[in-house]
Amino acid sequence: MKPPVHKLRSLSSTFGIGMAVLLAVPGAAEEPDYAAELPRIAPREPAEALASFRVVEGYRIELAAAEPLVKDPVALDFDERGRLAVVEMGGYSEQADQPLGRVRVLEDRDGDGTFDESRLFAEFSGWPTAAAWYDGGLFVGVAPDLLYLRDDDGDGRADRQETVFTGFGRSNVQGLLNSFQWGLDNRLHGAASSSGGDVRALAAADEPPLSLRGRDFAFEPRTRRIEAVSGGAQHGLSFNRWGDQFVCHNSDHCQWIAVEQRYLERNPYQTAGGARRSIAAEGPQAEVFRTSPVEPWRLLRTRLRLAGVVPGVVEGGGRPAGYFTSATGITSYEGDAWPADQRGVLLVSDVGSNLIHRKRLTAVGAGLRAERIDQGREFVTSDDIWFRPVQMANGPDGALYVADMYREVIEHPLSLPESIKRHLDLMSGSDRGRIYRIVPDGFRQRPAEDLGALSTAELAQRLEHPNAWHRRTAARLLHQRQDASANAALASQARQAAAPESRIASLSALDGLGGLAEETLREALRDPHPEVRRHALILAEPRLGEAPLLRRQLVDSAGDSAPRPARQAAFAIGALAPSERLPLLVELVRRHPDDPEILAAAATSLSAGAAEAVETLLADDAFGAGQPAQDFLRSLLAQIGAQQRPDDLNAVLRMVRSAAEDPARVGALLGGLGVQPGSGWFQELVGDARGIGGERFARLLAAARATASTSQADDRARCAALRLLRWGPVAELQGLIEPLLVPDQPLAVQAALLDGLAASEDAATAEALLARWPQLMPAVRQQAAGVLYSRPVWARAVLEAIVAEQLTAADFGRTRLAEWARHPDADVRARAKTLLEAAAPPSAEATLAEYRGVLESAGDAAQGASVFRRHCAACHQHQGIGYPLGPNLASAATRGPEAVLYNIVAPNSEVDPRYHTYVALTDEGRVYSGILADESSATITLRRGESAVDTLPRSQIVQLENTGQSLMPEGLVREMDRNALADLLQFLCAPN
Repeated sequence: MKPPVHKLRSLSSTFGIGMAVLLAVPGAAEEPDYAAELPRIAPREPAEALASFRVVEGYRIELAAAEPLVKDPVALDFDERGRLAVVEMGGYSEQADQPLGRVRVLEDRDGDGTFDESRLFAEFSGWPTAAAWYDGGLFVGVAPDLLYLRDDDGDGRADRQETVFTGFGRSNVQGLLNSFQWGLDNRLHGAASSSGGDVRALAAADEPPLSLRGRDFAFEPRTRRIEAVSGGAQHGLSFNRWGDQFVCHNSDHCQWIAVEQRYLERNPYQTAGGARRSIAAEGPQAEVFRTSPVEPWRLLRTRLRLAGVVPGVVEGGGRPAGYFTSATGITSYEGDAWPADQRGVLLVSDVGSNLIHRKRLTAVGAGLRAERIDQGREFVTSDDIWFRPVQMANGPDGALYVADMYREVIEHPLSLPESIKRHLDLMSGSDRGRIYRIVPDGFRQRPAEDLGALSTAELAQRLEHPNAWHRRTAARLLHQRQDASANAALASQARQAAAPESRIASLSALDGLGGLAEETLREALRDPHPEVRRHALILAEPRLGEAPLLRRQLVDSAGDSAPRPARQAAFAIGALAPSERLPLLVELVRRHPDDPEILAAAATSLSAGAAEAVETLLADDAFGAGQPAQDFLRSLLAQIGAQQRPDDLNAVLRMVRSAAEDPARVGALLGGLGVQPGSGWFQELVGDARGIGGERFARLLAAARATASTSQADDRARCAALRLLRWGPVAELQGLIEPLLVPDQPLAVQAALLDGLAASEDAATAEALLARWPQLMPAVRQQAAGVLYSRPVWARAVLEAIVAEQLTAADFGRTRLAEWARHPDADVRARAKTLLEAAAPPSAEATLAEYRGVLESAGDAAQGASVFRRHCAACHQHQGIGYPLGPNLASAATRGPEAVLYNIVAPNSEVDPRYHTYVALTDEGRVYSGILADESSATITLRRGESAVDTLPRSQIVQLENTGQSLMPEGLVREMDRNALADLLQFLCAPN
């Protein structure tokens, strides 16, 4: 007999309170006083706090500064002399209007590695969150402003203050602009965070503001030109030595900025998979191994949320800690003090769990994955809950520096119920703060070096230094000086420097000085190291229009066998004229048909020429067998349909004519195109003059019907046939509802049928789907509900079916009913409101209590995989099964079956904003819903079950709304018997 799935204590024993008591609390006459459960936690003095740390073998943590030298540090930046600018956010979290924000400058006068002097550089009313040295002064972020401060009289205090930009959002104290970093592009980069903003330069007040919704920013500090760049995470931004950018966002602790904004904007019909990738192998909200006790207020709040006493997200399925909840800083270690194999390791701080986590990057084709290094433990932990590592920085000595805000409570004040908040002091610790450095055993302090005192030639030499701080500081100083005398030395280093990162740094510095010659670039494009070749492509791209030799050399780059430079070549080719780019892109994707990152990059370069690319690739029998290639071709066809360019549509007509005896090929072409049946183009398709003729098309439809109906055919061919049938009479598809929407048919085939049915407003479609409803599997039922919802004309039929108990409100979804409660038709509005009131679901806690016995049952993981395929695979992927639409389930085993059960029971109690369902109404009256996968100035992209994608031009969108709800339906738990549920939990929670 297999062991029971459940190995954890029940929630009642975990939180020390019985469920009967929990459920009785809401009815109490008076709000309880929780003072006895919320003892204050005393701070520890610096020496005692230092003893609280556990650091992995081979490293130690040292105190570099503490109060009174520093208080509330949230950001760090070293200048060329080794002085440390520290941003102090004293007004966190509720005192933004008091002059408690500061910037201090710390100095280590005796060179022993400990700061011994602190001077107040500036103070503010507001929340300062970022700072970066430039030209003897500091850029400082104090939302809504980005300031430049400078000490001109040498007294150590800023006497010049200039507002450079304004308009940064300040709606969220934990979502302000932050993390200024000098990039290889000779610009300062910053995170705009969740507050975003509409930002304008004070020197260009007449220009329209720059929207930073979901994006970050970069600006050239000399010209003050600001630009929106890819980003949009919460707090933390870092570059590695190759120029890769990493960000983090509360529970999504490790993300890679995979696509630059300019590539997304140049072809708005292609999303390239979005700008950000969550790359943690263990999942975004991965397990952490804290050594600190969970704060009493966090335990109490979770308990009260579970009981429904206070509102709020029940994170972790009722587990108050033990997973990423507050990743607030990410840093690529690029120093030279640690062992060489640690360069490029990512460090992530979690202020809520009092720890620093460590990850190693690995390549996955042209993409990246980050994997935990320290198994069953963390790189640094403390048993002191006051330890609040906010951000980190690479130092002049090669060590990693850590800003410890050192607070009793780090939490957004709006997430604390008043019954708890009144017993806390959210300012406790505002008079304290520490800065640590992490060094390896045997570390020896080296003499400090003042890079600002070096000659330009000496600065150029520092680009060969093994410590990234030296390279980046030297690069910044060279850019400030704009001294062309460095050009010859930099060009030589770009060719001959021993380390590839030094060759890259020299190329970038040359570019910033305007001295990057074409010959130097051409040599770099032939460099033996792939990262140098990739960076050379980035620098070559804006020069391609005027450099025929570079354009010729791009042919070699397109054939690069290394995935990362090949991907960059796919981006760079987009700068060429359409006639030049097409053969290069076709050859490139032929070489890499199974790398989705390279294919997505190539698609962004095909803003023109998509039809010719499809035609060429379809003629190649060796291309297109794998799913990445199929997705690539489908994305190009969808672009052709959306662009409506006559030449491209005519090219598709040619392709259809040449494949007119192959219903699968024709179905793939027409299904991907997305043009509506009945359109003028469709009339040309079935016409005898330019199309394939009506009789021939009728034969195609008959062949497609036969292919779609037979289980002996390949699933891909059946899906293509179903896409073809949507171009015929809708009755053809309606006739397939009964034979195909059954449990033994592949999910992909059922999904293709439902997609075809959604293209018509025929009333019989709704009637046929509703009649078939009892036989539909849960995953199919979810998509079918989306189809019924997509046509408002079917609203009355759906509501009548719910009243007749043909389907339930839970089947259709309360979110959709709530939308119809605002329907233009008064009768539909009234019916939807009545059903909403009558169909209020039982509380999550009551349902959890009902199903808790399942946790004691033995489960079979193999059977659970089958349950997962039926109920979950349309939106989740686990152990290679399903589609990665919803949250990554890799961390399910560590979160435990009780947490997973809670998420199944109450899918809307804990919805990461990245997985909110959006609803779009188009001008043709169709409703689309799904997760907002990407947005640009011209389009939005919604992703739904089985990774189906709808890219909608903004010009066609009448209304777009964030429902705040999950795609996962309420009541899913009732679709499974208890044995199946136990099997599913075993499958999800068993170690891989």
